[in-house]
Amino acid sequence: MKLRSTLAIARKDALDIILNKTTLFTLLTPFFIALLYALFLVVFGQHNTEILVYNPGNSQVERAVSSYFNKAKVTHVNSSQEVTAAFGPDGSHKDSPYAAGLIIPDNFEQQIVQGQKPEVTLYMNNDQGAGSQERGALASIITAYATTLKDPHPLDLKMAMINPPKSEIAVEDILQSMFGALGLLMSFITGISVVSSLLVEEKEKKTLRMLMVSPATFTDVIMAKLLVGLGYQLLLSIVVALTLQTLTGNVPLLLVFILLGSCLALSVGLLAGCIFQTNNAVGVFNGVGSMFFFVPGFFAGGIMGSLLQNTPATQVMKFVPTYYLSDGIFKALNNQGWNASILLDAGILLGSIAALFVLAAWLLRRQASVVALI
Repeated sequence: MKLRSTLAIARKDALDIILNKTTLFTLLTPFFIALLYALFLVVFGQHNTEILVYNPGNSQVERAVSSYFNKAKVTHVNSSQEVTAAFGPDGSHKDSPYAAGLIIPDNFEQQIVQGQKPEVTLYMNNDQGAGSQERGALASIITAYATTLKDPHPLDLKMAMINPPKSEIAVEDILQSMFGALGLLMSFITGISVVSSLLVEEKEKKTLRMLMVSPATFTDVIMAKLLVGLGYQLLLSIVVALTLQTLTGNVPLLLVFILLGSCLALSVGLLAGCIFQTNNAVGVFNGVGSMFFFVPGFFAGGIMGSLLQNTPATQVMKFVPTYYLSDGIFKALNNQGWNASILLDAGILLGSIAALFVLAAWLLRRQASVVALI
C-alpha cells in the first residue's frame, strides 16, 4: 500500500463529499436528528435541580456534587437538622421540593487528612429527578473527592432515598435514557453511506479504471475510501454525543463502542459498495441499514429494553450484531465497567466486523481481477 496515493485519493473523496450538497445533507441527517432530540430534552427533560446543603466549613465537595447536575440550585441552611427535617429521618418523608440534601461536617477536608472518620449524609428524592443512577454517580463523586485527600480515605457516607423508583414510567425518564443512545446509534449511518456511495460513484462514473492505471493500487483506493468514511463517522458521532450530552457514564468504554460501531458501519458500507452498482440501489440499502442500527436500540437497554427483555422480539434481535452495539452503549452510559457481559458485546462486534471485512475483501479481489483485465 502506497501511503501517498492513499492520502491523495482520500483528500479528493473528502472534498467531493463537502462540495456535493446532496451527499453532504445526507451525511448530516443524523446531526439534524440529534438537534431535534436535544430540543426535546431541553423542553421536557431539563429543570432546576433543588439541592439543600449544610456546609459550615465551605467544603469543595459541595461544588463537586452540584456540578453533576446541569441546572443546580443550591440552598444553604444553618443546621444539619434543617436538612434532615426536609427529608425526614432516614428519608422517611414522601414529599419534598428538593432533589437532594447534603450534610457536610465542619472541617471535612482536615478530618479526612488526619485520618478521622467524618460522616457525610446524602439524601435523594427520586420524584425530583435524583434516582438510582444519580445516587450511584454522586456516591462515586463524593468518595473520589475524599480519595484525592487521603487514599484509602476514612469517609463514612450515609445515604437515604425517598420516593424510590416505581414501576410506572415517566415521559422524562424515557426521553433522557433513550434519546442519547438512539441518536448515537443513528449517527452510524454515516459510515455506511460514505463508503458505499464513494465506491459506487467510481463504478458509475467509470473512474475506477482510471485510478487503476495510476500509481495507486486497488488496495490504495479501498483504504482511501475507508479512511474518509472513518474520519467523517468518528467526527459526526462525537458531535452527536456532545449535542445530546451523551459523553457521560463510563466515557472510555463509550468511546470504545463508538469506535466499534464505526468499524461495523464501515464494513457494512464496504460490502454494500461491492455488491451494488448504482447510487439508487445504495440509497435503498442505506435506508434499510439505518433500521439495522436504530431498531435494536429499543430492545437492548434503557427503560424500553427492560420492558421488552423477555419478549420473542428481543430474542430475535439477539441475532443482529447491532443489538450488542446498543447494549454496550447503554451499559457505558450507565457507568458500568468492563465485565463478562460487555466483553461478550465487544467480542460479537469484533467477530461481525471481521466476517464482513473478509467477505468484502473476497468480493473486492474478484472485482480487482476483473478491472485489471479491462
